[in-house]
Amino acid sequence: MRGKGAINLSILLILAIFSLLFLSDTLPRTGKAREFPTGIQNGGSIKVHVFDSDSKKPIRNAEVALYDDSLTEIEAGKTTRKGLMIFNNAPIEFNEDIMALYKEDGKSIPEINKLDSRIYYIDIAAPGYGAHVTSVDFAEGIDSIINVYLFRDSIGLGITAQL
Repeated sequence: MRGKGAINLSILLILAIFSLLFLSDTLPRTGKAREFPTGIQNGGSIKVHVFDSDSKKPIRNAEVALYDDSLTEIEAGKTTRKGLMIFNNAPIEFNEDIMALYKEDGKSIPEINKLDSRIYYIDIAAPGYGAHVTSVDFAEGIDSIINVYLFRDSIGLGITAQL
C-alpha cells in the first residue's frame, strides 16, 4: 500500500508541474495587483442629510466638515434648504505646476480621486443645536448616505442634555 500511495503522489506532482509549465498561458489572468479603478468619474459620494431630532425636518445651513482618519479636513460646506451636503468623489484636478513636473519627467498625469476607500469622520454643527460627530466607512464607486438627527441646544453652549 505504501508504494501505491507514493506513486499516486508522484503522478499528482507531475501533473501539477505539467499544468503550471504548459497550461499557464491558457489560464485566464486576474488583472493587475490593484484592481480598483482610479480616477473614475463616478467615484461615489458621501451624502449627509441633517434633520431636527424632534420635528424630523431638514436643517438648512448646517456646517458639515469631512475629515480623513488622520483628522485632516478634506472638505467643508453648508447643507442646502433640504438639509443635504454632498461630498463628491471626483478626480483631483492638478494645478499647472504639478502637471508641468509630470510632463518634465515624461510621466503621464495620474488619475486619482479625492477620496479613497477608508473610514471618514463627519462633524456637523448648526446654530441652536448641539454638535455631532459621526463616521462613515466609504468605498470608492458607491454612494454612502448618512442621516444625522441633531438635538436642540438646551444648555446654550453647543452641548445638548441628551446622552
